[in-house]
Amino acid sequence: MFADKGLSGASIADIARRAGVTKSLVMYYFPAKEELWREAVDYRIRPTMEIVEKFMADKDGVGLKELVETRIKAHSLDPEICRMYTWTTLGHGNPIPEEKLHLVKALLDKIAADPEKYKVPPGMDPVMYVGVIMAAVDGWFVFRNTLALFAERDCETEAATAEFKRIILHAFFPDSSGPA
Repeated sequence: MFADKGLSGASIADIARRAGVTKSLVMYYFPAKEELWREAVDYRIRPTMEIVEKFMADKDGVGLKELVETRIKAHSLDPEICRMYTWTTLGHGNPIPEEKLHLVKALLDKIAADPEKYKVPPGMDPVMYVGVIMAAVDGWFVFRNTLALFAERDCETEAATAEFKRIILHAFFPDSSGPA
């Protein structure tokens, strides 16, 4: 419901009806709709946040490229993530739980502290560089149906997303071990 209608448009009654439970049961566990919104977002971003935690801990060789690949995979598996992100840009505040928000800020600080390590091109602002990559990934999943109209081709297939991924990785990580 949040992905379809945003925080303001989704009612607790609609959410309860879709879940097949009573409104009072939803209200028991989530006294405020904002709490349910945050939980829904937290649930959806969990796979991405797990890789962010590995990146921060320097585990499993996770770098910026792997973060991008994970974001693409997460959006591919759950397209509603981007729709919920889009609603947040329409003035519904930050949906990310505070502790995860600090983790993302720390990630940006880490990249900014050693841009060469993370293959940020010389002379580019590392935070803006990461922001552009994120915007490109999110933009693909939000606007690929519009591209499909203009290009008269199906852009919501696995093959189309694989081609998008190949292009993004080549554009932002040209020295990596070849197209994924």
